[in-house]
Amino acid sequence: MQSLRPAGLLGNPSDGYFGKTISIIVKNFGAHISLYQSPELHIEPQEQDSTTYRNIYHLKESVSLIGYNGGIPLIKAAIKKFCEYCERNDIRLSNKNFTLRYSSSIPRQVGLAGSSAIIIATFRALMQFYQVEIPLKFCPTLPFPWKWKN
Repeated sequence: MQSLRPAGLLGNPSDGYFGKTISIIVKNFGAHISLYQSPELHIEPQEQDSTTYRNIYHLKESVSLIGYNGGIPLIKAAIKKFCEYCERNDIRLSNKNFTLRYSSSIPRQVGLAGSSAIIIATFRALMQFYQVEIPLKFCPTLPFPWKWKN
């Protein structure tokens, strides 16, 4: 099955455009989050989150291709900001943990807003899991509280 996903062409919530973007539709690229209840809160690492390399050249090549971090720092930041948003708006989250698995087919470091897609997919999964509704107008700026306009 083919899917259509928006990709950032210009602008990004993190680059000073205050959540304004120009986007295009791209076939078969997207970020996907699987989140399910579990005894502990666990974020499953993906290949790009590896800290083990065959040798120094493998590390150099890996960093050149995918950068210094995989998706885990993005997901941690998204979870933290989701929790802060809920606290700030007197939304009490139920005391349940989850395991989160992510994947992305968006090419890295080519300006297609792959990191934003991972963050937004994480917010959507958290909202569904905790049954919290965040107004759409806040979603692009959630990771950036200095842009909130309550």
